Amino acid sequence: MNLKSKVLVVDDQPSTRELFAIVLEKLGYDFMLADNGKDALEKIKKETPAIIFMDLYMPVLDGYETVTQLRKTGYKNPIIAVTGRTDENIRGNCLETGMNDVLIKPFKQADIKRMFKKWLNDNDTNGLAEEANTSSLVKNNIFDAANVLDTFMDNEKIVKSLLIRFLERTKEQLEKFPILEKTGEWDIAKKEAHLIKGSAVTLAGSELGNAAALLEQAAIKAAPDEFKTSYSAVNEAFERFKKEAEKFISARS
Repeated sequence: MNLKSKVLVVDDQPSTRELFAIVLEKLGYDFMLADNGKDALEKIKKETPAIIFMDLYMPVLDGYETVTQLRKTGYKNPIIAVTGRTDENIRGNCLETGMNDVLIKPFKQADIKRMFKKWLNDNDTNGLAEEANTSSLVKNNIFDAANVLDTFMDNEKIVKSLLIRFLERTKEQLEKFPILEKTGEWDIAKKEAHLIKGSAVTLAGSELGNAAALLEQAAIKAAPDEFKTSYSAVNEAFERFKKEAEKFISARS
């Protein structure tokens, strides 16, 4: 492994952390992983990373507050926001908070390498593509096997493992939503929908990601009727995703 800069990845999505780990190991970077802002701040006390990839919406301590605290401590190295949101205000909000750039999910190896070239002057790009990444939320695929394999650099073992865990976790999450709606626990519902959305996008299930995004918005607005409609759509999209994902898993067992 080449001796390169230490990288910190902060993201509550297991699939996103796994993707970063695969790419960073292949590129020869030493790295640390954290699943929320509090965990990240603890790790930074022990070792200062040269660059941070920071998810925006996480439990315990979100990306915005984490960056605010980091900048107050005097941390001056680049911080790259990682988000699935593409609205026009997101970049401005990130820059205003103290972040340097934005990486849109779903991303691929070339997008990460582009950030290293831009912020660490790493020119070892190995034929870096110049086109920008685009969010799969624009599309509406049930499950794109070729896409997810490309994202995880044809590592079938990792993809199968992530899919199995995602199917199990999402089934449990979906069972909670009617209870959360009934008890008015909108903040928890929002976080659960956000988790489904992020993982679905990373695992090439843009239809499910789109549906979960609408469920997340309904939870943010605390709108029971809209939430019930969106929940039904998420359930249906999940069943379609599950069917295709299980075919993929079986075919490669």
